[in-house]
Amino acid sequence: MKTESKFQVFTVLTGALVGAVFVAGSAFHNAAGVQAQAEQIPTVTITAKRMTNEEKHAYDMEQLQQQASVEQTVFITAKRLTAEQKQAMLEEELRLQSTIAKEAMRTAQKAG
Repeated sequence: MKTESKFQVFTVLTGALVGAVFVAGSAFHNAAGVQAQAEQIPTVTITAKRMTNEEKHAYDMEQLQQQASVEQTVFITAKRLTAEQKQAMLEEELRLQSTIAKEAMRTAQKAG
């Protein structure tokens, strides 16, 4: 009976090993197909030299001057809230602040 049990264990382990090899081989086979597809996708490589602090400052100033010369119009619209809406917003704000405070206390306790 021991030999029959050993044979069953050997058969199961051999089957598992063959299955593992098959799965690993399939994974590499799919990866090769994906890599071949990726090689067919056109790519763009962008290279630029690193800017010095003076160049960064000059670029920022140029952008600022361009923005200053363009007139921008901003429209702000709003509607008046009812007392119930104001109260609901206040309660929501207080609930959020309470949650943030509790989380900060937990973090401080874990750190301390």
